[in-house]
Amino acid sequence: MGRVSKAQAALNRQHIVETASRLFRQQGVEGVSIADIMGAAGLTPGGFYKHFASKEALVDEAFALAFQQALGAWDQVAQRERSGQDRALAALVRFYFRPRPAEWSCPMLAFATCDDGQAPQAPAMATYRQGAQTLLERFRTAAQKAPASAQGQALTNAEVDLLFAAMVGTGLLARSVGDASWIRELQAAVLAALPPTDRPVDPPA
Repeated sequence: MGRVSKAQAALNRQHIVETASRLFRQQGVEGVSIADIMGAAGLTPGGFYKHFASKEALVDEAFALAFQQALGAWDQVAQRERSGQDRALAALVRFYFRPRPAEWSCPMLAFATCDDGQAPQAPAMATYRQGAQTLLERFRTAAQKAPASAQGQALTNAEVDLLFAAMVGTGLLARSVGDASWIRELQAAVLAALPPTDRPVDPPA
């Protein structure tokens, strides 16, 4: 076989990252081998080290891509809110609670129990911390757009952060337990904590 062009090599590398990101979200870092990733990408395992120095290097890039995709999805929700289809905070919470395949789950949840032996200072862990903080900042930005209550009171910073923690915690339970009546009750409780003028009329999708 002839040598792969630089353009094709770049495409192959990006495909590996995208494939790894989906598999890591679905099965966890520890549960996915290099051979699994390369096979799912339709490439030979022997070609992995032409693109990455180690699995840890790929994990870092896969984490970064997952958070980039999540941030893009959140921004799309915010864009729809600016078009008047929903309130920012309610739209984000409803989107977060929407059922989706594991390979497209929130990276804050999917990578929260990353247990492949990486040290806390490993690049992937730094990427996780930065990605989670960026999503929190997006949530805070959405809260700034939320209208004040009928009494003219906006959410305090502490209330916004508590809502974020409740949303993510409920999402983690939903990922672990699945569809259950008490999970739906928790989701409804989080939505009920939104400002009255920002609550959705119908239950979460």
